[in-house]
Amino acid sequence: MRIYVHRCSSAVGTFRTARLDEGPFAPDNHLEMVRLRVVALVIALAALAQADDSLRVLFIGNSLTYVNDLPGLFAGLSEAGGKPVRTDASTFGGYSLEDHTKTQATLDKIAQDSWSFVVLQEQSIIPTIPYWRYNSMYPASRRLDSLIKLQGAKTAFYMTWGYKYGGQHNYGDSLSPDFQDYFEMQESLRVAYEGIAKELSSTLVPVGMAFARARHTDSLVDLWQVDSCHPMLEGTYLGACVFYAVLYESNPVGLQFYGGLDSATARFCQEMAWQTVSGIADAPGAARQRVGSGAFALQSLPAGMTVYNQAGANVTARATALPRGVYFLREGHQDASHKPQAVRKVVVVR
Repeated sequence: MRIYVHRCSSAVGTFRTARLDEGPFAPDNHLEMVRLRVVALVIALAALAQADDSLRVLFIGNSLTYVNDLPGLFAGLSEAGGKPVRTDASTFGGYSLEDHTKTQATLDKIAQDSWSFVVLQEQSIIPTIPYWRYNSMYPASRRLDSLIKLQGAKTAFYMTWGYKYGGQHNYGDSLSPDFQDYFEMQESLRVAYEGIAKELSSTLVPVGMAFARARHTDSLVDLWQVDSCHPMLEGTYLGACVFYAVLYESNPVGLQFYGGLDSATARFCQEMAWQTVSGIADAPGAARQRVGSGAFALQSLPAGMTVYNQAGANVTARATALPRGVYFLREGHQDASHKPQAVRKVVVVR
């Protein structure tokens, strides 16, 4: 209700009407202030919702996670893909998952945030030794998974890779099988990680299987440091690409973040990761050709060179359009003297 008071002006002897509700508390102004507050609240809530849309990933493990900064490479790929992400890590050298169940810093990090995924990475040998697999890795995984689920997050198992040359390794007083090569050790790791991931209905990030695919595709690719265990930057970047493919369910091929690698190597890792995760049997390879040290591109094959594939077949006529694989270049032709001829080994990856 509006109240009007008539005042007399002694100066002019006339009346004027004054409104008692004029000024900053006028009804129209008050409504406008309310509207502005509502708009501000809506904007704040929208910003909060946008922040909540970001993927939040906690990495728990050891040096196989922190060497070359796997979380950082994953974040770089995420940014390149236009996908907001926030990462954190609880990683200590040589730690097992059982060690993490007794480490307050790890338990606090699991509880301190509303994570989308909490990544569990086991020590490199434990999964390959039955005693430690069933008496350490699996019980610790169950314990951590229960804490993760209490926070409303999902557990993701980071499947690591076998040692470069396989071999026999010890943990505590136990020995692993004497693996003939990397692939045999990788199979043991695969079985271990797939078993617990299936039991707990958790996400599996098969980085080790991407290592295997890369080795099958390019036998000269080197993903390991000199200790045959820790990853080179190529190996960590490959792992980050697998995480991107799994956690986002998106193809990393073509992302313009190379993590310090050259574009061709990064593209190769991106393709190996996507083929592994998507189950592609033989997808078109990267637009890349790799040759051994001191070798040359097959497009410029010198006269007198004969090209053989691994089966020993002469493929010289197709040397400018060879599929990916390993080839041998022999100088000249075999003659009656049967003298040894210089041979160069090259690998082509397309």
